[in-house]
Amino acid sequence: MEITLPTLIDLFSATKQTEGKSNRTIEWYKAKLTHFADFLKNGEEARLADVTLDTARAFVASLQARTCRFRDHPYRPIEEGGLSSYTIHGYVRTLKAFSSWLLEEGFTSKPIFARLKRPKLGKPMIQILSDQEINSIVNAINPNSFLGGRMYAIVLLLLDTGIRASECCNLTLGNTHMDEGYIKVLGKGSKERIAPFGGTTKKALIRYIIAWRPEPEHDLIDSLFLSPQGKPLTYSGL
Repeated sequence: MEITLPTLIDLFSATKQTEGKSNRTIEWYKAKLTHFADFLKNGEEARLADVTLDTARAFVASLQARTCRFRDHPYRPIEEGGLSSYTIHGYVRTLKAFSSWLLEEGFTSKPIFARLKRPKLGKPMIQILSDQEINSIVNAINPNSFLGGRMYAIVLLLLDTGIRASECCNLTLGNTHMDEGYIKVLGKGSKERIAPFGGTTKKALIRYIIAWRPEPEHDLIDSLFLSPQGKPLTYSGL
């Protein structure tokens, strides 16, 4: 029996894990490839023979024809409007990476998606928040509860340091230096850098740690920001 596409996706994900890719990157790959597998499903699981340049182009065309966003998102509500060129570009990059892996592992004799074109990307204008908008965001948070106290500390830390949301989730107590006023951030490619923060953020962090940070689920957890159950805060939970 020919191997199914979901099985190949699992094998691809396992390979990426052994290559040292982050869990978030692996989940990103897997989610997009699973959407492709669902697109090809016709009463039964898609198989390797269904993975062709034509079916990939049809899949990309279906993404470009969408009239709403976040249809498959586990938390965000559906919004009107098509997918951005950046989102579709991510799908195409994933398909091409999968195609290269199929060739490397001997499942195919050529890179199936070598001629699959990436959509052109526009140059987005970075929207900078005004002081009034920043104040409105901060003042809308009630810091006198677990969720509010945690969010207040997170928002101030993000504004002060400019770190990514995923980097914020990965922060540890050991890398949070209150006296010196900086955090040590592990970014993309495991590159380490220092990000300073100010006095207001320091007070918010100390208050969160003393008043709201729950006991970790087990002793090995050193994450700065935790869920109510004492588990490390995830990107989706942020």
